[in-house]
Amino acid sequence: MAEGEGFNPKLKWKLGLISSGGKYLTSDGFGSKIHATGAEMKKKQIFTVDPYAEYVNLVAPNGKFLSAGQKGELEAAKTEAGKEEQWTIEALDDGRWALKSSFGYYLGHKGEEVHSFSRGYLPGSDKVHDPEDQGTAKWTVHLAIHPQVVIRNNNRRSEERR
Repeated sequence: MAEGEGFNPKLKWKLGLISSGGKYLTSDGFGSKIHATGAEMKKKQIFTVDPYAEYVNLVAPNGKFLSAGQKGELEAAKTEAGKEEQWTIEALDDGRWALKSSFGYYLGHKGEEVHSFSRGYLPGSDKVHDPEDQGTAKWTVHLAIHPQVVIRNNNRRSEERR
């Protein structure tokens, strides 16, 4: 698969990410800042997961990519995805996600401030590298779509076949 080629464009998920403090990851409407301030999922809290083979890109509500710099700075300002816009989703045992930047740091928060310099969890445990980060790199996923399942019964006769 060529670099930049979508893994499966049909699987772009729209979702909200809820911090351990109970607030939604929020993109401000007039700039590129990201905060954890939303009390409920509205337009500014709906992010799109754009999957690729080894990573995902997160598209903010403003249509720009969520970027993490080498020093943990976070913004949604770029219109094209590069290395800074690559994230790895790690599903945790409790059902929440940890989002790891291409620089090896995790998306975390301290109150309403969101950053990407948490070192995350020790392998095979629920313990974090830094005690101050306990639980701050865990995000609950809230799907912004309503999955629909259509079940077909081959034994049922349709009006066309009668």
